[in-house]
Amino acid sequence: MARAVSRAEQDSKLAGANRKQLAESYGKKAVDTLREATRRGFRDLVRMEKDTTLDPIRARDDFKKLMAELKAKK
Repeated sequence: MARAVSRAEQDSKLAGANRKQLAESYGKKAVDTLREATRRGFRDLVRMEKDTTLDPIRARDDFKKLMAELKAKK
């Protein structure tokens, strides 16, 4: 899902507003999936901090909030 964010943002076949909306949808799904994974026990914070696959969602407030929550539990 995180990779799909940047692909949606660059999809020239979509109108600008549609690209933004699709990218937002993928970004939300990516963070929701990470949140569910952590709820089920995934706790590899180093990977989440360094994995370049997650770069497209790093600036999202919900991603930052998730990371802060996980670091607080550490």
